[in-house]
Amino acid sequence: MKSFQHTQLAFTEYLRGNTSGDSANDKKSRQEEIYRDLIYKNISQCISDVFQTTKSIIPESEWEAMIREFIKIHPSHTPYFLEICQEFLAYFVNTRKLQPTDYPFIIELMHFEWIQLAIDIADLSLPETTCIPEPAESSLWNASPFVVGLTYSYPVHIIDKDYLPIEQTAQPTYLLVHRKRNDDLEILETDGLSLRIIQLLQAHEKINYSQIFQLLAEELDNHTKEILLPRVLSVLRTLAQDELIFCNQT
Repeated sequence: MKSFQHTQLAFTEYLRGNTSGDSANDKKSRQEEIYRDLIYKNISQCISDVFQTTKSIIPESEWEAMIREFIKIHPSHTPYFLEICQEFLAYFVNTRKLQPTDYPFIIELMHFEWIQLAIDIADLSLPETTCIPEPAESSLWNASPFVVGLTYSYPVHIIDKDYLPIEQTAQPTYLLVHRKRNDDLEILETDGLSLRIIQLLQAHEKINYSQIFQLLAEELDNHTKEILLPRVLSVLRTLAQDELIFCNQT
């Protein structure tokens, strides 16, 4: 007689699609098939809801085969249903074999779509106070917990069925994905300076203008300093107006 663990493993493999099942009778086989189809539909719907643009540009038969392969072979490292999409992205990047028909931007697009989910479900809170009207050089700055700065080789935020670029843009695409105080998600196209300031504030909490200025200066050549550094305080104020960053007086 088979042990419970062996039976459980066999049933799990059946649900993944690795076996034909081990049913005692036809009635049980139909029940198992219904349950397996339900597992597939739930996982497929979850992934499709998050990767909507990706799904829309991949042939339906190829998308379905990819979902089934993911269920069949990917060893998920989380028990949480909401993290299935993160596991699917890991499968796509690390396990799935690249296809000749794959778009060159596909991984960047999927990462962009997954990031939006990650920010949308993040269990964090914003500061109660907003930035003072005229922050001074002594003001201490920190980034919103609901903002992520992204750099892509393709303009993933405007890709759809009617716009499928095959070459990288001349300049990188800088994006800020931000969850606002009312929980709406906002996608902002930005520049390299604003993105870098966000990243510095995420790495160094509660630093003042002079410290931000110094960190940036260490990264720039002399010519770039002359162009960018005079804009730093202005960029800080603009980001604060949109509650992408916050400041307090010392």
